[in-house]
Amino acid sequence: MIVAIVVAAFLWHLSGRKQADAPSLTAPSEKLPNIALADADAGKITRIELTRPDDDDNSRMLRIAIEKQGADWAITQPLKTRASTSKVEALIDNLKNLYLWTVIDRGDGLYDQYDLSETKALHIVAWKGAEKATDVYCGKSIARGQLARIPGKEGILALVNWGQKGYQGFLYTRSLRSWRETSILKFDEDAAIEVEITNRNGVFQFSKSSGAWTGSFAKYRKDGKLGQPEQDWQKFDEGRIKELLRAYHALGADDFGDESDKAGSGVDRADQTGGIIRIRLQDQASEQTIRVGRLSDKASRWAPKDGRWAIRDGGDGTLFVLSPWTAGWAMAGVSKFEIADRK
Repeated sequence: MIVAIVVAAFLWHLSGRKQADAPSLTAPSEKLPNIALADADAGKITRIELTRPDDDDNSRMLRIAIEKQGADWAITQPLKTRASTSKVEALIDNLKNLYLWTVIDRGDGLYDQYDLSETKALHIVAWKGAEKATDVYCGKSIARGQLARIPGKEGILALVNWGQKGYQGFLYTRSLRSWRETSILKFDEDAAIEVEITNRNGVFQFSKSSGAWTGSFAKYRKDGKLGQPEQDWQKFDEGRIKELLRAYHALGADDFGDESDKAGSGVDRADQTGGIIRIRLQDQASEQTIRVGRLSDKASRWAPKDGRWAIRDGGDGTLFVLSPWTAGWAMAGVSKFEIADRK
């Protein structure tokens, strides 16, 4: 008899652990609201608002607003800049997997304890034009799922947050910087036919013909005017141009500046403070131009030591920080493009 009781208790303990680790998706005893975004509505989302306590100061709320602009997405609050389309699309895709499966509490007395109050929760709102397609508050996560509540209705519910589908919290709680589009340039390296670099050393001209690169360099004279290009550059190494193109064909920002940084960035006089790189592509009249300015004084966990300010001509005016290795191509001297001497 004692053995039977012990076995029964052990089996009960195992069943309890299994339910805590991965709740069973049995049908709820009552019909719960369906908050999953319909597949047909995913392509109609025009605005997303994410409001939650600021990571740097939990006493204040941070609201990030992202809006559809043509085929792309833009952050419109708390600043105006490009948003990462792939990250926005991943969030919208997850909105289709928000499934409420059980009731945790039927009142509102535990909202603050479970981070579901107005000042603690993550508030997710997605709009289809003037109509709300998704509106939900999310708080703490427990063994039974992601705790949530529906605006205007009392009670704490649990969202599925396990398995391949379900609530994916990291898609909604990215930092403001992580929502920004980091891509600056994107082109096919093989499509490049001309590269020009202008800096305090002079002007470099590189061109490709029949798959091979040639280069010339003109120094500034003492009167500040540009001299004639040197015609016979015997030590020129076309492999260096290929390295440059590998660095710039999928150029991304390491960090960002704001309007207050622009005045001291030096990008408006990049030919003197850093350098200018112009890349011309086959069958394209416009050039891909990056202006590299002074050393950045950014002090964030993303900003590389000795990084430099940079801006793209024809872009939206966003000020970037580039790593010293990437920015170094804009400030290169002659030896940067020559065959290394062997000792």
